[in-house]
Amino acid sequence: MPKKIAVLISNASKGSNLKSIAKAIEDKKLDAKIVKVISGSADAEGLIFAKEHNIPSVLLPKSDLADKILIKLNPDYIVLAGWKRIIPDILIESFPSRILNLHPGLIPETFDGFVSNPDGTKALWNKGKMTENAVKSFLEKKSTYAGSSVHFLTKEFDFGPVIGRCFEKIKLGDDVDKLYKRLKIKENKLYVNSLRQLCNKELMRKKVLIIGSGAREHAIGWKLKQSPHVGKVFFAPGNGGTADVGENVHIQADEPKRLLSWAKKNEIDLAVVGPETSLEKGIVDLFQKNNISIFGPIQKAAKLEFSKAWAVECMKKYSIPHPQSHVFTDAKKAGTFVRNSGWDGWVIKADGLAAGKGVLICRNTKQAEKATNEILVKRVFGSAGKKILIQEMLVGKEMSLLAFCDGKKAIALLPAQDHKRVNDNDEGPNTGGMGAFAPVPNMKDTDLEKIRKNVLQKMVDGLRKDGIVFKGVLYAGIMMTKEGPKVLEYNTRFGDPETQPLMMLLHSDLYKIMCSCINGTLDNKDIVYRHGTSICVVLASKGYPAKFKIHKVINGLKKNFGKDVVIFHASTKLNNGKVLTSGGRVITVCSYGKNIKEARRIAYSAIGKSEVFFENMHYRKDIGKSL
Repeated sequence: MPKKIAVLISNASKGSNLKSIAKAIEDKKLDAKIVKVISGSADAEGLIFAKEHNIPSVLLPKSDLADKILIKLNPDYIVLAGWKRIIPDILIESFPSRILNLHPGLIPETFDGFVSNPDGTKALWNKGKMTENAVKSFLEKKSTYAGSSVHFLTKEFDFGPVIGRCFEKIKLGDDVDKLYKRLKIKENKLYVNSLRQLCNKELMRKKVLIIGSGAREHAIGWKLKQSPHVGKVFFAPGNGGTADVGENVHIQADEPKRLLSWAKKNEIDLAVVGPETSLEKGIVDLFQKNNISIFGPIQKAAKLEFSKAWAVECMKKYSIPHPQSHVFTDAKKAGTFVRNSGWDGWVIKADGLAAGKGVLICRNTKQAEKATNEILVKRVFGSAGKKILIQEMLVGKEMSLLAFCDGKKAIALLPAQDHKRVNDNDEGPNTGGMGAFAPVPNMKDTDLEKIRKNVLQKMVDGLRKDGIVFKGVLYAGIMMTKEGPKVLEYNTRFGDPETQPLMMLLHSDLYKIMCSCINGTLDNKDIVYRHGTSICVVLASKGYPAKFKIHKVINGLKKNFGKDVVIFHASTKLNNGKVLTSGGRVITVCSYGKNIKEARRIAYSAIGKSEVFFENMHYRKDIGKSL
C-alpha cells in the first residue's frame, strides 16, 4: 500500500523537491501518494504545481492550522520542502522519525562528530545557516565539497538521524548561483532516494514488543519510538501512558508462553524484556528457541539477580570486590551469627526476587535478628525468603552503573544515583526507587573505567568462561568505600527509575544498540549522550511501600511543560477517558537541564496541585538536592 506523504512548502519555494517527488511517484519509482501540499503563500510555485496536477493542497495563513491538519491527516511522512515556519514540539512528538528535513550542510552522526568529504577532508555542518548563507559558507571557508543532508526532524536544532547525504565538488570560478544550481539537482534526487528508502517494503520499520508495565518500560518505548528503524511498538501489558506511545496488549509479563504465541502471530521483529520476573521464568530462552529476536539475558545469566547467594558466589569466584557475605536458611543460626559478627551494621537480603523491597538495613542486633526472623520464619517476602544473605553494612556514597553487553563486551552507560528510601533524607523503608539522576557529578572517567572493568566486564568474562553468555543490560549497585568501589548487588535488566533519566540523555539509536548486543557486534561508538543532566521524581501513592489506596484521578498530565519534561507512567490505567492510579509508584516526572540545579527546578515545577497531581500523592523533595 502506498505511503501517505504530506509536503510543506514556503512562499519562496520553487517547488523543485515537490516536483521531483511527484515525478518519481508518476514514474512508479516511489511507492507513495502525496495526500496534501500545505503552503503559507498563494504565490508558492509548489502550490500552483499541486493545483495544476490535481494534488490536494491547502493555503494556510497561520502555522498552527498545519498542526491540526497534519495530526488529523496522519500521513506516514511529512516532507519539509523549504518550509520557513517553526515546527512546534507537539508536531515532532506526534510524528517521531516521520518528519523529513533537507539541511544545506553535512550533519554528523553525533554532536561532536563530523562528516568526511569524498576526498577525506572535513565537511561543513553549516548549523543554523539558511540555504544562501550555507552555500556562501562552503565557498568562503574554501571547502572542497558542498553538500546537503536529509534527516529526521528532532527537537535538537539542525540535528537528527540522517537518512542520506549528497556531495557536489566545488569548481574553480564557482559563485553561489553556479554552485547551488548543481547542488540543487542532487538535493532533488536525494529527497526522492531518501523517501524511496523509507517506503521500500524491504526496509519497512520493525515491530517491537516491550514486556512490562512500569515507567521503565514506558521510557524504553519512548526512546525506541524515536528510531527510524522502529514502526509500531507494543507493550505487554503496558499502562495508561504507554498507550500514547504504542498499543497495549492484555498479557501479563510473567506469561512467557502466551507472549510467545502473540509475538509469533503478530510477527514481532524484536522483543525487549523489562522486569526481572520475566527473566526468571526464562522468557529469553523461550523466544530464542523459537527464533524471535529478544533483548535480555538468558535464564542462567539472569540468576545473578534472582539469586543473591549465587551472585555472591560468582563475585568470590571472579574476584569482584563486595562486602563480607554469609548465606543462611535457618533463622536461629542467622541470629547467632548476627550477635557474634561484631559488625556495626547489617544488610539482610531475601535471596530471591522481592520487587526491589527485599533488602532490610539494620543498625543494631535487635533489628537484624528481627529482620532474619521476618524473612525466614514469617516469610514476609514469600518464597523469595527461603534463603537470606547477611552482609556487612558498608559506608560511603552509593551509585548505579549499567552496561550494555553483547556476550563479550560490557560498555557502560552514564553513572546514575537512585534514591531507595521512601522519605526525604533517606528515611523510611526501602522501595523500588523514589527518584534518580544522571550522570553522577564529580565522577572521574578513570574511576568509572575501573568500575566498568573490575565489576561489569569481569562478570561478563567470568560467566562466559563458565559457558554462560550474558547479553542485555547488566546493572551494578556500587558503594564507593574508603577501600574502593564494592558491589552491593547485580541486576540483569534496566533499573527503575535510573532508566528514565538515562533514556532522556541517550542520543544514540536504542534499537541499533539492542540489535548490536543481540548480534555480538556492540561498539563504543554506538553509544553517545547529550550533554547535561536528567533527573526523575517518582510520584507515589501515600502509604507505599505498605498499604495504599488506588483509583485516584491524576490531573495535569496533558499540560505542556515544555520539551525538557517527559512524564512516564508506572501504575496507571485508563477509565472513561480519565487516568487513574493503580499501584504504589504511579508517575515518574523526568526532566533535562544543563546541570543538576536546573534539572531539579524543571522537574519539581511540573509537580503540585496546579500541575501533575492526584489525591494522597507522596514524593521526595530532595532528589539530587545534596548536590
